[in-house]
Amino acid sequence: TPDFTIDNLAPAAPVIALSAAPANDCYKDGETVTFTVSVIEQGCGTFDENNVTVSVDNGLTATFDAVTGVTGTGNPWVLTYTIPVTGATVDQTYTITATTTDAAGNGPVAEAAAETFDVDNTAPVIVDYNVTSGACTGATQTVTFTVTLEEEGCGTFNQNDITPAID
Repeated sequence: TPDFTIDNLAPAAPVIALSAAPANDCYKDGETVTFTVSVIEQGCGTFDENNVTVSVDNGLTATFDAVTGVTGTGNPWVLTYTIPVTGATVDQTYTITATTTDAAGNGPVAEAAAETFDVDNTAPVIVDYNVTSGACTGATQTVTFTVTLEEEGCGTFNQNDITPAID
């Protein structure tokens, strides 16, 4: 008589994690959001990217890249996905969600916690500037000025991000 196993166990809730994210999980044009979805298949049978449904809100699409870890039943399957950020990507917070259903049809099981990232493709805006050293300055004198900028995005901003120029 042939042996067989009945799989009534759904996969564990997938875990989403950003990989090598920039500061504040803030991305800009030309960068790629890379993340993993880790899943433990608790039953028997095969499991791959076709058993995971990944969604990103607000019109972005995640692309499956690779299975980076497969250790079998009861151990994590780690799938890697990417999302390219372009200049056309709207500045806002995006949410990544995932569900899994195993080959036996057990599921869907939603992620333990959604993952978020921000996009900031908008440069800071100069809202005010003022030369405080006087209107007439000699060649060997220092020009002192104040610039007020407004940064509404998610990135960090400090004096190292400013390049003064004289024209």
